[in-house]
Amino acid sequence: MESSRRKELKVTTGTTRHHARADFAEQVGSTFSITVDGGAVVAAELLAVTDGTVSPDTEQFALHFRLPADVAPVQRMYEVTHDVLGPVPLFLVPIGRDAAGLYLEAAFNRRSAPQEG
Repeated sequence: MESSRRKELKVTTGTTRHHARADFAEQVGSTFSITVDGGAVVAAELLAVTDGTVSPDTEQFALHFRLPADVAPVQRMYEVTHDVLGPVPLFLVPIGRDAAGLYLEAAFNRRSAPQEG
């Protein structure tokens, strides 16, 4: 029974690449395209990559984006695309809004790749 449960919980990612924190950190200040409700594509600036709790077994970090102020603050999966990183589906959560824009966050908490050596 336990093995059948594991099969139910297995997540497949297809051809989506899992980017490391460093991949995103190299793109701070660059523009991503995000498909929002209604299918419109808006420009989003990656403002910061912040670190979570440090652990040898997990990678924890968050991405902070700024979108145009008129975008609706909806928490959901978004299709996010970048010229260098390609398509990256992200679960984004609204964390604030001001005159400059709507701020969304994607939090990562996953097992680190095994260390060589």
